[in-house]
Amino acid sequence: MFPLNSMKVGNDRDKIVLLLLLLLLLLLLMMMMNDYDDDCHDGGDFSCGGDDDDDDDDDDDESHGSNNDNADDDTGCRWCDGVYTPTSDWPKDGDIQIDSISARYDTDLDDVLRDVTIRFKPGEKVGICGRTGSGKSSLTLALFRMLDTYKGRILIDNMDISHIPLITLRSRIAIIPQDPVLFAGTIRFNLDPYDEKFEDELWEALEIAQLKPVVAELDEKLDSPVSEGGENFSVGQRQLFCLARAFLRKTRILVMDEATASIDMQTDAILQKVVATAFADKTVLTIAHRVSTIVDSDSILVLSEGRVVEYDTPEALLALEDGVFSSLVKGAKNAGN
Repeated sequence: MFPLNSMKVGNDRDKIVLLLLLLLLLLLLMMMMNDYDDDCHDGGDFSCGGDDDDDDDDDDDESHGSNNDNADDDTGCRWCDGVYTPTSDWPKDGDIQIDSISARYDTDLDDVLRDVTIRFKPGEKVGICGRTGSGKSSLTLALFRMLDTYKGRILIDNMDISHIPLITLRSRIAIIPQDPVLFAGTIRFNLDPYDEKFEDELWEALEIAQLKPVVAELDEKLDSPVSEGGENFSVGQRQLFCLARAFLRKTRILVMDEATASIDMQTDAILQKVVATAFADKTVLTIAHRVSTIVDSDSILVLSEGRVVEYDTPEALLALEDGVFSSLVKGAKNAGN
């Protein structure tokens, strides 16, 4: 018979040994995971997010909505930890498929989009309208992943945007917001904050936005100062600067979030003309403040309480006497807009 105190010492010693073994095992697992990540990001022998079997890679590509032509990034790594880094020319077409999405601003708030299913074809010009609170702006915010889209998915060129790095996604979609945003600095900085464009490209963008004469008359030209919020330019000019900045992005998708809501009719006409020409082959989504600005669109999407209620050509919707879009147009005519 062993003394009780010796048994206690033995038990404590066993516990210490077991703890040390567990810590050693945990350390080995962490080292193995680090080695895997290094191989994944360095384009090593490991297949990102899968094994080396070609059939498994094909299945993985198909399940995430990618295709073999656009499956690899510059390092040859396709999927790493559930994140897909697209090629530099993504999206090539600007095809947008919204598949049964429901979204909200927070988990304890009501849905602002409810089971929305819609497709915007490459190069299509889509006018989005509806009464206040219908979900117009929320739909575009979902494209930028600024909402809690807890159901369904959004595909851009057949890629699920929930797998795209957020910075990459937002850099591939241009937007002209309702309230034009300019930053304290220079005109050059506001057009090309990352200094990626040649000077000729900046002047071309200004010419397209019909701002070249304005900037050319300034003493410092492109290096002329811009005050905080762009207060040294008119609202219309600030809106056109945003248009020039969007043009420089060379993206396949442009979102105009009620961009004509706070500008005069002359600037509105310039804006519409430039979008119709400079963005002729791009997918353009326009949230309408003035219904007259979208009657020439290829398609009209009408939302109500976060749901799609009408989607067709302007001609087809205007033919519906009791339709929502038809009533909005009639109301605008009566109001002189």
